[in-house]
Formats: sequence, structure tokens, C-alpha cells
Amino acid sequence: MENGEWSGGNGGIFKSTDAGQTWKQLQTGLPNDIAEANLAIAPSAPQQLFAAVATSKTVKLYRSDNAGENWTIATEDDRPAGRIGGGDLPVIRFDPQDAKVVYSASVVCWKSNDGGKSWDWRGERPAATITKTSGSAPNDSKIVLLGSDQGAIITLNGGTT
Repeated sequence: MENGEWSGGNGGIFKSTDAGQTWKQLQTGLPNDIAEANLAIAPSAPQQLFAAVATSKTVKLYRSDNAGENWTIATEDDRPAGRIGGGDLPVIRFDPQDAKVVYSASVVCWKSNDGGKSWDWRGERPAATITKTSGSAPNDSKIVLLGSDQGAIITLNGGTT
């Protein structure tokens, strides 16, 4: 749905360990009524996952340290879980070299240095910029690119400027 919330039922996060032949719903610690989710896998520690999870009532950020078997709410700070333009879920990305560094790209970019517990706003806040994607250079995690409807923003110092 464009510029609106997904509100379908029977959603969830599913995992396959056999190239998609069979799927298991991941439930421990997650809400029962998932309508939408964006997932991220830490490149440096693939057992660590992060998810922006929406139900019909709220959006929360969740973290798993055991490949999705168990989930916990990562933070009580609602800012990095904000929907983009009121519709799309934030895009979550791990630093490619340090699984404690997590980015949440929403209307602005948020950065956590402690695995998602606390968050700081990073970079400029251009009016009307809606961030759609983010990523770090695999060999230099100080280089971060944010792509939006209005163009791209890059930082060469991990989001300090």
C-alpha cells in the first residue's frame, strides 16, 4: 500500500534452513499480530538479527541474538521505529564490521552504538526527505549512504557529519 499502513492478518516472520523447501514461523518474543516487518542480518555476526515490526497498533524494534529463535524489544525509544512518511517501515542496517552499530533509516537516520538500546539522530535533517534505504561500505564502515526520494546523502565519518 502506498503512503498507508499495511493491515493484513496472518503475518509473521518466517525462516527456512533448507533453501526455501520448508518454513518455520519465528514467534518467541514477537507479537502475534504482525502485519509488516523489515529485517536486517549482521554481516559480521549472522546470528544477530534486527527487525522493525508493525502490528495494527504500533511499530517496535526487535533484536535476536540466536538467528531468530528468540526476540526481545530492542529499545523503548519510539523515534527510530517511526514510519517513513507515515507509511513504510524504517529500514534497519547493521554496520558490516560491528554488530553493535545499528542504523535505522526513517524520516531521518538514527544510529545506535550499543546494539539498538539507545539511539542518536545522525546527519542533516533535510525538509521532506524520506529515507528509503541505507548501507555501509563493506570494508569501511565510516562510509554510509542514505538513499531517499529526493536523492542520496553520504557520510564519510560514520554519521558525525
